[in-house]
Amino acid sequence: MRALLRPSRRQCHHHQHMLFLYLRRNRRLQTSSVSFDEKTNRTFWEEKNHHRQLYAQLPERIKRAVLAQIPRDLLASSKTNKKTVVAVALSGGVDSFVSAWLLKNALQAAAVGEKGENIKLKAILMKNWDEREETNSECLFDADRRSAKKLAKYLSMDLYEVDFCREYWQSVFSPFTESVERGETPNPDVWCNREIKFGKLLEYVKEEEIGAKYLVTGHYAEIWREYGDDNIEQSSSSSSSLKRIELRRSKDETKDQTYFLASVPSKALESVIFPLAKLRKAEDVIELIARDLLGNVANVLDRKSSAGICFVGKKRNFSDFVHEYVQRDPAWFVDVECITEENSSLIEKNSIGCSSNSSRSSSSRSSSSSGISSGGSERGGLEGKGDSNTIDEKYILGECESVHSVTAGQRARIGGLPKPYFVVGKSTEEKGSSKVYVCEGGDHPALLTNWCVIKDIRFVHEDDTDALNSSQQVRVKTRYASPLVPATIGIPPPPSNAASSSSRQQQQQQKVSLFCRSAYEKATTTPSPSSPSTTAKSSSPSSSSPPLLQITFASPEKAVSIGQAVVMYHHSTSRVLGVGSVAYHGRTVFEEEKEEEQQRRQKRQSEKKNDDDKES
Repeated sequence: MRALLRPSRRQCHHHQHMLFLYLRRNRRLQTSSVSFDEKTNRTFWEEKNHHRQLYAQLPERIKRAVLAQIPRDLLASSKTNKKTVVAVALSGGVDSFVSAWLLKNALQAAAVGEKGENIKLKAILMKNWDEREETNSECLFDADRRSAKKLAKYLSMDLYEVDFCREYWQSVFSPFTESVERGETPNPDVWCNREIKFGKLLEYVKEEEIGAKYLVTGHYAEIWREYGDDNIEQSSSSSSSLKRIELRRSKDETKDQTYFLASVPSKALESVIFPLAKLRKAEDVIELIARDLLGNVANVLDRKSSAGICFVGKKRNFSDFVHEYVQRDPAWFVDVECITEENSSLIEKNSIGCSSNSSRSSSSRSSSSSGISSGGSERGGLEGKGDSNTIDEKYILGECESVHSVTAGQRARIGGLPKPYFVVGKSTEEKGSSKVYVCEGGDHPALLTNWCVIKDIRFVHEDDTDALNSSQQVRVKTRYASPLVPATIGIPPPPSNAASSSSRQQQQQQKVSLFCRSAYEKATTTPSPSSPSTTAKSSSPSSSSPPLLQITFASPEKAVSIGQAVVMYHHSTSRVLGVGSVAYHGRTVFEEEKEEEQQRRQKRQSEKKNDDDKES
């Protein structure tokens, strides 16, 4: 009898198929958490009251800071019956987790009665790089997924996964390798934010599958919104009352990420929320909220920070990784002391060889170069061209494994020298004839320059380009970790044509550094390869944007690297204006000192000659 009641295999398959259709229709297969309607009412209310009590324990300054970052229409939706979906980028780290928890509880605290339940938060886990294809082992994303699942379950959010590996390769990684091959120092994180996180991801969450109106991330930056109507209720229907939106620096200046967000257009920022804008990471996010209040949920505090280039990872050597995709280009380490009256013109001709004509020498450099001279003739493309057309070999300090593995300001790996040397610049005209210029000590004047010219310029607001018709006072950051420095921006002189004598005079007038002459020629004689074009029409640079923009620093800036992102800020506020990449820079302080020394020497020689003529 029991055997007769047992369902047949066909019936089992039918029931499994019906269950599959039900789960797919209700999107249970795409989620990793237990959603609200799968819990008992008691569990739901217990969880809700528990989080309400925790949120109530927060200091009022944190509540006000989070509430100030929520757009008015979203805040008004929490007080009405209007259903709204908000996507939360959940990476598995502490910043995205705390952002999601703060926003969720802030909306519920601002809700009237149970109307706050009309706002649905959905967690999104984004994948940009498949490390498993290279290492054939577990990648960092697997750990991110496990952590994100646990955190999404704690937050009672459905977790969706989206794969942008192909888009990342095309829009970020391929342009990155092309830039490295040109001898530049690109920053792919700037491109990733514009093209992927606030490009492809923002488009994805707004599609019908997610249907989100806003995207929440754990970035430390502020989105300042100005409304045309002070009445919140009247602005609840749409964001039409939004007059202007600005990207500003976060309160925690040590963790501020506007350097990486400076190329994201204002149109995209309208749909983005940064709950951590006014919080400090160490005191507020980690200690107060994640550790003391929430008790280190899912050991989220034990996870390492995701800062850095995502496709390189924490355990990989950058040089080894890059040269898996970019061909090595060996080069000579050349001392900047080669800048003398008789040798400065030879740098432009890109010739290095043996010469006995030298005005100065040191025992350390002579001993170092003596071990290289025998290998110099064996190296293709670096053979001597005669005594009158070469740089003295005593200035050649060693061999660089590849010109693509070094950048300005970096310590040069040269053995056998009593003091450390640092990279000043590099020349990459042709493979086999590249040079890396180095100086002795990290405080050498060859590391300082007074101005640079940037290309591939993008502004947060298109109307900011109107202010560039004349010079403008700003503050700039040439590196993420560098401080804000005052500067003046303006349109540089038009590019010169090296074929004419007048153009050569103009080139001398501009006083471009000899250590980046190849970059100058590429930027002014050939069309500059642009950074990745953005997918959104509104994020493309304005037609009035200048192709080049000159930045003159108030005081000499250290280690300005070709290709490095330079972010411009308002001169007196924290507002971000835009970003560009260094095309070339002016003469270093060392070159200017050498020029002044040469002029004084020529003046003395001229005076002596005049005195001799008078006596005769």
